[in-house]
Amino acid sequence: MVIQLYIEGQRVELFKDESVTITDSIQNVKDIGSIFTAFSQSFNVPASKTNNKIFKHYYNYDIDLAYSFNANDLVSGIIELNNLPFRKGFIGLDGVTLKNNKAHSYKITFFGETVDLKTKLKETKLSTVFQGVTTYDHEYGVSTVKTGLQSSLAS
Repeated sequence: MVIQLYIEGQRVELFKDESVTITDSIQNVKDIGSIFTAFSQSFNVPASKTNNKIFKHYYNYDIDLAYSFNANDLVSGIIELNNLPFRKGFIGLDGVTLKNNKAHSYKITFFGETVDLKTKLKETKLSTVFQGVTTYDHEYGVSTVKTGLQSSLAS
């Protein structure tokens, strides 16, 4: 099986012997902060010429911050297996490994698309999201529940 990884449309070079383990997990949807999605264990990619361009030479502290890779942000990514789409999501840069003061590898983690829900909502409360929605505002009582089960309460 051949794994291909793309970050913002650019193919990332991988180590031949590096394994990527994807875990799928779903948590309690009542707590938006705890909803999980597909994610990988951290894995390494070589600090090759191609990958250095993708990560904008992150290891080089002399580069102007305006042009450097922001490791605090997740960037879009796609994992393919045998040239077929497997997972869409986001890549986070965890760090860089140096050998003899030169970049050797980048440590990254893959997160599935659902992580975007928490990212987009941030501090938004559900009451704000549903503000103005009154379709399901009804008096609670036996007759209302019975009517709702037998027909519809939507107006």
